[in-house]
Amino acid sequence: MATYFGDDQIERAQTVLERHSVSSAHGRCRACDVPGPCADQEQASRLFAMALRLPRRVPGLTEPHLIGVRQLDRPGWFEAVRRAPPVSMSRSGEVVPHTVGVSSRSGGWPHQSRGRL
Repeated sequence: MATYFGDDQIERAQTVLERHSVSSAHGRCRACDVPGPCADQEQASRLFAMALRLPRRVPGLTEPHLIGVRQLDRPGWFEAVRRAPPVSMSRSGEVVPHTVGVSSRSGGWPHQSRGRL
């Protein structure tokens, strides 16, 4: 026997999940004010699981700004490039990236320090 879920049921479950999301700040349901997910949210989540679908993601719904999470204003595509470690030129003219954890004194990686810290 197959069970089919209509779009109206999925939309109602999505609305319930959005209204009864658990806040990141205090771990309570935003609508019911009970700790953790409330019964309404669990029932809506169960409907999505039985329908083999995922709910739509709504950014900021769990109020991450209340715990100090900084909201990014759509970082640019090249943001990672700006944060990349600097490179230097060797005497022969080839580019040598700076490697984290390698010390010229230890002669290798930190785990190969032969007892020195």
